[in-house]
Order: sequence, then structure tokens, then C-alpha cells
Amino acid sequence: MVAWLLVMTGCSSIMDEYERARARALAEPGPVPANWVADARLDLSLPLIDTLVQALVAEQGGLSGARSFTGPLGVNGTVTPELQVKELRVVRSQTCAECLTLLFDIGGSASFTLLGASGTLPISASATADVALESALEGEVWEVRARIADLRDVDLDVGGAGAGVGPLVAPVLSAWLQSGFLDGLPQIPLVSVDTAELPLRALRVAPTNGTVRVEMLSRAPTPGQLEPGGAGPASGWSLSVAQDSLLALARAQGFEQGPVGYDVVVEPTALAVDGGAFTLGLRLWRTSGAGWWRDYTVTGALAVAGDGIGLTANGVEEGDKSPGALFVDPLAALAEGRILTEIEQAVATTLPGGGAADIAGVQTALTVTSVRGVGGALELTGSLTLDAPKARPDGPDPRRAPRRRR
Repeated sequence: MVAWLLVMTGCSSIMDEYERARARALAEPGPVPANWVADARLDLSLPLIDTLVQALVAEQGGLSGARSFTGPLGVNGTVTPELQVKELRVVRSQTCAECLTLLFDIGGSASFTLLGASGTLPISASATADVALESALEGEVWEVRARIADLRDVDLDVGGAGAGVGPLVAPVLSAWLQSGFLDGLPQIPLVSVDTAELPLRALRVAPTNGTVRVEMLSRAPTPGQLEPGGAGPASGWSLSVAQDSLLALARAQGFEQGPVGYDVVVEPTALAVDGGAFTLGLRLWRTSGAGWWRDYTVTGALAVAGDGIGLTANGVEEGDKSPGALFVDPLAALAEGRILTEIEQAVATTLPGGGAADIAGVQTALTVTSVRGVGGALELTGSLTLDAPKARPDGPDPRRAPRRRR
């Protein structure tokens, strides 16, 4: 009878300990603090955004449309411009902390008819547009977009002024550009984070030190904190995620998943990534029968894998155990569960574009170039490239046709 009571008491103690650990891992983090500190940070360089915006503008095609103007003695003429964006640069806004500025160089020609005569005039123009950066939670997805608006400072030069036609059509074309140039340009999706994959409590965005910085706060009960960011990448993008937050998210996933192989629950208890190597602490809980736990330390390597990272476990060291604990192969338990996969997915979800993506008709491809652990964070760098449009067997891509203005 005494032995039976000891066994039952031990089982109760193990299960009580398990339930407390489970409750801590699955605890709600509470309301977002007013001055919250990011545990994940994504920096998009201005050259990357410049490349994407240029492709998007080119995707809209040229500008074309007949316009009337008034000639000598009140006689009406017609001018039909055919214009293209020749150059586009993205720079920091000098007037708006949450904005960027686009500098356009536009060129082409305009044909005209007036008093029975006709001709063609060369046209060049420069203009400035503001780009507002916006973030919003839509359903379960955080979206970060750039919205092009407010074309201003249009400076237009029309050739052929000596013939007297240039000064007549210049005001008409300048007003046309200012009112219609941005029509049809959609918002530009920059980042999309599905909270089903990476639970977020908050997100904010702003240009800083030559980049667009997206700061995020995860739903980890005890999130880590990133060190203050520096200047960000000169090109491409960089992503930093606090290792403590990755651990907390993986721990929650372990308890939510429940028992895997060997009828045990896998709880990650520690995570340290240094350079290209990681050390992962595990506690395996047996929640049936008498119940027990056993600790292991798993070591392995991380490397670039496809559009994210890959973690490979290759070594195990036994640690403490509760009375009556049986040996369980932790590598097999990891294979049965999704702990390493969850860590990989949590990182991959925050990447800009999410691998290959079609952004308003522009095909993009994400490339991860490096991954390492440094200063309590997991850091990735990479690039976003544009796929060349495929040639159509029946002629040019109709999406490239000039836009007609009415």
C-alpha cells in the first residue's frame, strides 16, 4: 500500500509540474505595452524598394491620350502625348517621417494638329511623388504597403517652342500629368505576415537610416528584445528575430501539438544560435502511466535552405531526469514532432514577399543569402529579384501596352 501511494504521489507531482510548464508556455501575453520593444525586425533597403517600384510603374505601361488646347484666335487644336518613365529614384522624404519620395524623369513625344497643320514635339519632364507607408491587420494577416500619391513639382519642357506650339500645349500636358499620371498605380505590398504562422501582437513601420524598417512584437508570453538596429542593409533586406522569442513560440507549439512518438510531449527549454551552430535544450514529458520527464541537449547546424533556413540536429547529450524516467531517442522525437520545422517556419513567415510572389503583375523571387546567430538574435540577409517577363508567342505582353487616358 505504501509503495502504491508513493507511485501515485510521484505521478501526481510530475503531472502537476507538467501542467504548470504547459500553462506558462501557453499563457496569453496580455495587452500591448504603450512603448513596446520589437522582438523581430525587418529592414528593406531603398534600392530594393526602388527596383520594385520601377517594375510596377513599367508594368502599367506608357501614358497616352488626346487632349485639346486653344490656339490663336480661339481655334482648338489637339495634342496626343506618348510618354514613358525614363528614370525613377526612391529617396527619404524631407517633409514626412512616415513617407518616402519618388523622383521621376519622364520623356517621349507629343503629336499635334492645329489649323490644318500637324507635327511632333519632343517632351521631357520631371516630377516628385510622395509614398506613404501603411500597415494594417486584415483578418489574420498583417500587411505593410507603400501607397504612391500626390504627384507634385511637375517641370515640363516641350520642344518646338520656336514654332509657337510648345507654349500652348505645355500647360495642358502639365495639368494632365499632375492629375492622371498616378491613376491605376496600385498600392505596393511590401510585407505580409500571417499571424497563424507567426503570432504577432503589434507591428509598426517607418523609414529609418536609409531603409524601411518593419518592427514586430510577437505573442510570446516572455518575448526577447532586439538590440537597437543600426543603419540597415545598403541593398536587399535583413531580418533579425530574437532567439528567446523563437524559443517561446516553439515551446508553445510543442505543448499545443501534444504527444508525438513514444507518447511524449516535446518542450524546447533553451535555444542558443552562434554563427552557424545551434544548441537546443529539450525536455521530454511522458504524460501517461506513471509519468516522467527527461532532459536532453541537442546540437546541430543551420544554413540557408530555399527561401528560408534549415536546421539539422546531429548530436545529443543526456541531462537530468525524474525518477523512473525511461530512455527516449530525442532525435526521433524531433522527427515525429514539428519543433525544428516551427522555428524554420516562424522565420520564413516574416520574409518580404514570402518566396516567389506576384505583386501587382510583377513576378518577384526571394533569395536568402546568409543566416547566422549573433547577439541573442537570428539574423538573415538576402535580396528580392524580378523575374524577366516571358515572351508571348502571339506578340508583346498586352500588360505592357500604353495606358490610354480619356
